[in-house]
Amino acid sequence: MHDSVVPRDPGMAVHSGGLASRVDQERESGYSWSMSEIPLSELLALSLSERAQLAADLWDSVADEAEAHPDRLPVSQAQAREIMRRSRAYHQNPGRAVPLHEALDRIERSLG
Repeated sequence: MHDSVVPRDPGMAVHSGGLASRVDQERESGYSWSMSEIPLSELLALSLSERAQLAADLWDSVADEAEAHPDRLPVSQAQAREIMRRSRAYHQNPGRAVPLHEALDRIERSLG
């Protein structure tokens, strides 16, 4: 597998307790640190719970930035076409739209 790279502080140990603990400590203190690179293989060596937390933290940062700056969120041409298709369908027949709570209820019922 080809190693992608992720920024890293050169002195940071990336193992159970290392990266996750340091990130947590620095997030709590409000300290922002500069990073160099971490090979993907080192991130994959984190425990399952640490990788899950890292993924959640990354996703939260994407969601926060997308909310603050929606123009920065990358949208592919295919996604833009689908958004426009759905918008046209709604404007052509707004009565056919389903409220979110009803759509979620349908999904939950279909899952059992």
